[in-house]
Amino acid sequence: SIVTAEYGVSKMNQTASCGFVLFYSSYCRFSVEVLPAYKALARIFPHLHLLAVKINSYSSSCIQFGAVGTPTIMFFYNSRPIQKMPASASNLTTMSSYVVNTTDLRPAGVLEITPEDREGVQLLQSFDWALLFSVLFLSLTGCYNLLSTNAGKRILVFLKTQTAV
Repeated sequence: SIVTAEYGVSKMNQTASCGFVLFYSSYCRFSVEVLPAYKALARIFPHLHLLAVKINSYSSSCIQFGAVGTPTIMFFYNSRPIQKMPASASNLTTMSSYVVNTTDLRPAGVLEITPEDREGVQLLQSFDWALLFSVLFLSLTGCYNLLSTNAGKRILVFLKTQTAV
């Protein structure tokens, strides 16, 4: 199930067994790629508690457990975060292997992503104004610094004489 960060962490804190929490953002391409495999993981391991926590800004709960980037999958045991799933575990096969190695549980189904696992998974597009302003600032600063050098001044003089001809 997909829940808010605070609810997801409090829900996992009530769990007496083991489980996983996925911290993800629908604006993150990597999160959107991992989500269908994570949904399939919940279907393949029915006795395992799996939560997906959708975050749009980093709440204190995410930072508390070291989820400083998305996607982050945390393994919980007896209401305590034990470790992060390695970033290399980004597909169903590697995620399943990690779960088997960590919990000694065996998959209850075939390792495949179904169309139901892909339902509702889409990347939300938003324009990144901060990136645009950063690129413009760096470009303008670079041009100014280049034209402030002797070589830059020679290039400017050369361009002026070429346009005057």
